[in-house]
Amino acid sequence: MADPAKHIVIDHERAMLIIDGTEFPWLIADNGPVPSVEPGNSLSRVTLTLLADRVEVVSMPKLPAPAGRDERGDIRTFEGNGTLIARRSDTRADVQGWRDISTNPRFIAMYDAALAVFDAEAVANG
Repeated sequence: MADPAKHIVIDHERAMLIIDGTEFPWLIADNGPVPSVEPGNSLSRVTLTLLADRVEVVSMPKLPAPAGRDERGDIRTFEGNGTLIARRSDTRADVQGWRDISTNPRFIAMYDAALAVFDAEAVANG
């Protein structure tokens, strides 16, 4: 696994992203890099959308743990402790619809995990 970047500079005025002193050479979507700092996490994150003429997905991402429901009944990754996938008011049909139109492999994997929660609940409830 690669080491994290030491220093990232986001300059929206000049439309530049500089990572450890090197300017990022590829085209980035108009919304640009989006930084996020999570309390209690020693690493910050930068999310960006790259533009490409062609994208090839050679494998689907695997979630590190199954999804589950949190204390409010929402479905989240990491057995209910991670990223929100679906609110408790969302139905299996809602999630299936999102999965059917998604082109993002990570979202597809999360929707599949949420669908597994719905299916397990259906089996448990007879």
